[in-house]
Amino acid sequence: MAYRNTSVPLSYMENFDDGDVKWNVQLPDYVDSDSISLNLSTLKRISRWAGLKRIEINSMHSIDQNEALASYNEFKGAESNIVIFEDDDEHNFIQSEYKWDYGLITINTTELYANVLRRTSEEESVVNPKKWSNHLNSTIKDSINEISRVQLTSGISAYGKINALSVLAIGGAIGLASGSLENVVPSILGVSMINQAASSIYHHGYGESIQSRRLSLLPSYQLDRLLVIKGILKYRDLVTVNKYAVTARESI
Repeated sequence: MAYRNTSVPLSYMENFDDGDVKWNVQLPDYVDSDSISLNLSTLKRISRWAGLKRIEINSMHSIDQNEALASYNEFKGAESNIVIFEDDDEHNFIQSEYKWDYGLITINTTELYANVLRRTSEEESVVNPKKWSNHLNSTIKDSINEISRVQLTSGISAYGKINALSVLAIGGAIGLASGSLENVVPSILGVSMINQAASSIYHHGYGESIQSRRLSLLPSYQLDRLLVIKGILKYRDLVTVNKYAVTARESI
């Protein structure tokens, strides 16, 4: 699936839901939401890499400055909540790389507000959209990194774990048998490709009852997809100060 580079002002993202992304993050009224944008195309792309058919990003109830500062010590360092809702699996044999689940991120707005307020000096303005975009961007990126890790490397079935260990053992043994340590990694990747091809043929027999496979060099533990996500998030921001954004939700 291809996505255009779409940067959408947060003023147009209120209660946004296009089926792939649901966004309902509340910022204080004094923050100019027209000046802050969400890179919607990158968010969708990362969600697909993470094996999520849909992602929802919400925030806790809005709070005022005094409440945020008073609650700072209690919530300092608290992570945003992440949840993955799995599709009903009528076939318990399906490997994890065929499962496309739903992700939910709930941003800890108490910590977000407090961090912005505490790091704004007397010479600066708390309404500066750059302050809010920076903190919101880092919070969402951290949460997506975590939800991707959980989706791609956790919750692996016993069959999936055995399958991954078998590929590692067989590929490693073939590489070592060749007499060169340099052949171990290529051998493991080769056995992995054969293993996944056989798995695709097996699952193909169930037709539309299961979804497409998430392509990966590795079975079950899709570390390569996780590395791609980390690479994208390292060099691309999800929330930025708006410069060239679309001007209507219909343009998405």
